[in-house]
Amino acid sequence: MYFKLFHRFLLLSLQFALPCSLACQNTISKDQLPYYLTENISRLENSLLYLGELLERTPEDKWHFRPSPEVMSYQEQVIHIFNNILYLSNYYFGYSTTEELIGNIYTKADLLTFLEELTRSLPFYLEDLTENKYIATYGFRDFHLSGNQILNLINDHISHHRGQLIVYLRLLEIQPPPYKGW
Repeated sequence: MYFKLFHRFLLLSLQFALPCSLACQNTISKDQLPYYLTENISRLENSLLYLGELLERTPEDKWHFRPSPEVMSYQEQVIHIFNNILYLSNYYFGYSTTEELIGNIYTKADLLTFLEELTRSLPFYLEDLTENKYIATYGFRDFHLSGNQILNLINDHISHHRGQLIVYLRLLEIQPPPYKGW
């Protein structure tokens, strides 16, 4: 019962916090571009590496674990993270890959291989973003976000769902890897 109440409270909190945090972020100026781009790419690389450590630590027979019927399984969370990265980076920045994740038929090895490719290729692609794409304003739902904010959104989304994966591991009594947030 407490888990369900906490889960509903968390969902409601995120429902109101995300739009506010997105709306409150400022765009960056052209002279700030190299700093923000470098910082965001570094954060993305480290986030993906930490996600890899998390996935490595999870036994494959636990990938279908679902703490309650209304939430995604561990594997669905992972696929959701990847699909969100692919969608946002492709739609807003033109990043493309031949891989598209559909369904839940992937093995742990498949998803780790995909993560390795993403970790290797996406940051290098983003380093070549033109100033115009990074500073440009894009429509996202009811907001207007800069490329910088889209990259922040990708990073925040990874962190959110990675946190859920950590909770799943703790419920399974599996010790997650030490946190790396830099």
